[in-house]
Amino acid sequence: MNIEKAQYIIYYFSNLLSREEQIAIKHTNSCIIRGGDFDNPQIRNLYLKHGWIKKDQKVLQLLLNGYDNFQIQTAKKILEQNPVKVFFNNCPQCGKLARTPLAKQCRFCGNNWHYQITAKFRLSFSTKITNRRLFLTGEIIEGEISSNENFVDLVFAGINKRAKIKSIESVRKIENNKPLNLITLQIDGIDEDEIQTIINIGSSFNPIDIFKSI
Repeated sequence: MNIEKAQYIIYYFSNLLSREEQIAIKHTNSCIIRGGDFDNPQIRNLYLKHGWIKKDQKVLQLLLNGYDNFQIQTAKKILEQNPVKVFFNNCPQCGKLARTPLAKQCRFCGNNWHYQITAKFRLSFSTKITNRRLFLTGEIIEGEISSNENFVDLVFAGINKRAKIKSIESVRKIENNKPLNLITLQIDGIDEDEIQTIINIGSSFNPIDIFKSI
């Protein structure tokens, strides 16, 4: 694993870091931002007092071989322990890693894949009925969705997949004593762990991309 990929994982999937790893990153950032002569006892004690740097040996042990090595080893661990939660947004043309998980233009070859998006969907909640597929309930805020032709981009849940939409149903919900018209998307092609990950997320404020058939 190279440092670019490691930094991508740590920055965009920081929720998968352990408490000690999060502290190690804050410790290093404080050292870089504040600078100073850390060999000076007065300066070091001042920084320790304010919590800008740490003396926890478990944290410092993580940084023993340098910060780049820490990032690479931490990213490897995250990827090994959470293979379905880490999404690499690679350019469909050149295969290189995009700047962010939600980017739709390659910073290397300039390829743009915005054109694949046919709709945007805002998720309110997810449910699973016994022996049936996962259902995503929410509203279309842009474009149109067609069953058997469209896919849901699961990057919003940290899953590197596009799940096929099997059916679309209208749902009427009462919220704040007012009727609210929603739709439910029945999706296919995901396993039990991925289903639970999506259910645990609950709602999604940011719109979810719906793609045309690929």
